[in-house]
Amino acid sequence: MLFKISFTAISVIVMQAATPAMATIVIMCRQYNRDDMHATENVYVSTILSLITLPLIFLFISYFFKSI
Repeated sequence: MLFKISFTAISVIVMQAATPAMATIVIMCRQYNRDDMHATENVYVSTILSLITLPLIFLFISYFFKSI
């Protein structure tokens, strides 16, 4: 292994990357006169899907990276 990274660090990095889109995207779209409804839909859908995907990603991390 090239880098020695703890299980906790890997878990935090991967789970943070897997979190849903931020509401800041909607605010920026409104500020720059872009399609804020599309951004709102993106935040909504990614938040709903995260209810399923985040636990699955955590199980994946726990199964494959526990030996680190």
